[in-house]
Parts: sequence; C-alpha cells; structure tokens
Amino acid sequence: MTREGEFTAVMRLMNFDQRHDVISRYAQTLEKTRSPVGRETDLPCSKVLIRKAIYEELCENPDSEQRNFLEIAFAQLECFLPPDEFKVVQDFKSTSSRAQELARSGRAKDIVASAGILKQAEGEKAVGILERMSKKIRQRIREIRALKRPHCDFRGY
Repeated sequence: MTREGEFTAVMRLMNFDQRHDVISRYAQTLEKTRSPVGRETDLPCSKVLIRKAIYEELCENPDSEQRNFLEIAFAQLECFLPPDEFKVVQDFKSTSSRAQELARSGRAKDIVASAGILKQAEGEKAVGILERMSKKIRQRIREIRALKRPHCDFRGY
C-alpha cells in the first residue's frame, strides 16, 4: 500500500478485505521477528494503519476467536521502534553482554574495564526508551481491552 493509500485508509473505515490484508501482513512480520524489540521500518505499513485495522476488526467482531491475539498484537506495535531508538537499544544490549562477559573473569581490572564500557553505552537513554515503550504497551492493552462495540470510534490510533 502506498503512503497515499495509507492516508486514505486511515481517513475512512476499512472493509473486511483491507483489514484482513493489513492484519495478515502484520502477523507475518510478528512471526519473523526474533527479538522483543523491532524496527518500525520492518512493519508492512504504518503503526497507525495497523492499529486502525485491529481496532476496527474488534469493533466489527468483538467476540472473535482471535481477540486475544489481536489485543496482544495491538500492544506489540509499541515494540517496533524508530531506527535511531532501535540502534540505541541494540547497541546497549550488545555492549552490556560484552561487559558481563569481561566481568565474569572476576579480575579487578576486568570488572573496572566492564564498568567503563557500560558507562559509554548510553544506558540511561536505552533504559528510558524501554521504559517509555513499556508504558505505551500497558496503555494500549488498557485501550484495546476496554473496547466495546457501541463505543467503537477510531480516533487516531
């Protein structure tokens, strides 16, 4: 779907085929994702469009057998980060692993060196990104679980 097509889809209700296509492509992305954090650019379309498709699907079919999956998938969108944030988190993750490996020797100089490595790794920034992500996930779970058909009204998800 082109960006123009995405914008048009966001502005109007989707039909069953459109929703199914967006949700299916997103589900395929989730199946391929091997990390709890992914790149936003790996998504098949914008987060807004995916949220809208899931939201509308649950409005149309509130008792769907796939409701639990869709609720989780809705929240998991927050785990797909912009490239710059993804890089900070991945760099910190790999740096932390190296620092732990170095410190395992138990030698004082290795422990001090590992602390120095961690200090340079933008740990506070990475933790901040992950905390924001976690907060958004909890918020999205509350939003989607509170969804009831009479109250369905897509407002910029």
